[in-house]
Amino acid sequence: MKKARRSLALLCAALLLLTLAACGATSAADGGAGKSALYAENGMNAAADNASDNSASTAASGTDLGVSPGQTTLPSADKIIYSGGVSIETRTFDDALTGLTKLVADSGGFVENSSVTGASYDNTGAQRGYRTASYKVRIPAEKFAAVSDGLKALGSVTSSQTQADNITMQYTDTQAHLDALKTQEARLLELLAKAQSMEDILKIEDQLTQVRYEIESLTSQLKNWDNAVSYSTLTVTISEVAYLSQDGENGASYGRQLAEAFVNSLYGVGRFLKGFLKVLVAAVPILVLACGVTLLVLWLRRRSRARKAARQQPPADSGKDETK
Repeated sequence: MKKARRSLALLCAALLLLTLAACGATSAADGGAGKSALYAENGMNAAADNASDNSASTAASGTDLGVSPGQTTLPSADKIIYSGGVSIETRTFDDALTGLTKLVADSGGFVENSSVTGASYDNTGAQRGYRTASYKVRIPAEKFAAVSDGLKALGSVTSSQTQADNITMQYTDTQAHLDALKTQEARLLELLAKAQSMEDILKIEDQLTQVRYEIESLTSQLKNWDNAVSYSTLTVTISEVAYLSQDGENGASYGRQLAEAFVNSLYGVGRFLKGFLKVLVAAVPILVLACGVTLLVLWLRRRSRARKAARQQPPADSGKDETK
């Protein structure tokens, strides 16, 4: 009996030990798995944070340097087309034109076109009226501001405007399109060299013609933009005046202005009479011819009437014969 109890006690003790061992292993496994999952999660979060930090740093660097994702070189300078217009009043018209021409030449620019209107001269060669000059000049972009300031020395600037057109995006897109077309042209040439049938050759040549046409068009557009960017356009209008608009109290008095207006009107009447006299002289041959034709018609009509009257009048001798 004692042996049975002892055996039962040993069996219970063994079962207890096995149960405790199993619980310990389960707890250890759960703890290890939990730690592994935690470590993995922390590692992933750290990697994500590092990736975010690196991305942010890269983005910041890209923003500072002007480099877009996937771009290995810095972008070219902005393509900006500068243009402007200036209106000037001056008492010394000829000197102003000379100064403008010299200013443009010294800056390395050139006069694209020009015109002078409004001048008239009398029989003695004296000038009557006031002149106006319009110049379109091309100036190197880096000298545009300096030339615009230099125009102030030519007279009184009454109006001035400047415009800047940034075509960087259009230029970049056009350049990229041109590069793609050149790549396509090279591939078409390779296909053309390998083509066997006449049908394939004709199709490839047709595509090649279209691609080359687009290449020429885009190349021309880029050259025009380069020229417009390199040389700014400036339109200058110079007006000859007797007194400047900004003179104010130092300018001509109201009486003088009236006198000048009256004299200018007389010059206008004189120019009208001269023009009318020219037209009249030019019309003299026509008037002489018209008068001659009119006189001839009147003479013919009078002669016709005289003949008609003579026919209707009875002869005087016929009446005397009947009486006898």
